[in-house]
Amino acid sequence: MVPIDGATGENEAHFSAYVEALAGVIGHANRVGPLKDYCIGLILPGERKSVEPMAAVIAPTRASAEHQSLLHFVGQSRWSDEVVLAKVRELVLPSIESGGPIEAWIVDDTGFPKKGVHSVGVARQYCGPLSTCLSTTEFDEDPINVTDISTQTGPSNLNVDF
Repeated sequence: MVPIDGATGENEAHFSAYVEALAGVIGHANRVGPLKDYCIGLILPGERKSVEPMAAVIAPTRASAEHQSLLHFVGQSRWSDEVVLAKVRELVLPSIESGGPIEAWIVDDTGFPKKGVHSVGVARQYCGPLSTCLSTTEFDEDPINVTDISTQTGPSNLNVDF
């Protein structure tokens, strides 16, 4: 696994256990490696979280092959979003609720601008912060995160659905 700056052995073990639990619900065993790499890429430093810059950091000596692997994982792999989100809730909700009961359900219907034309979880839609509906041309430059539903306890939140 790529070392995560500042992570303790306990944090790395916790992260590995989390990713292993997710690996159990994504289906085919060939998806486990790319899932791990993708999750590591999401938490590594860097402004852009698209697969190309992730691949360059995760596997610098084989960035092109890693890029293709991550592209396939994100764009072509078939798994049930509902099953994966259910597993995330199962793993994360107890930790969130340890800080207190859920205080609010948050429905975000405006989104926020994202960078990159291949960002995960983006779609053409109205973007409140930009006060506009993005056209096809504008979408290519400024994709936005899709609507999501989250829970909120005091200091924590969890994306429930999108």
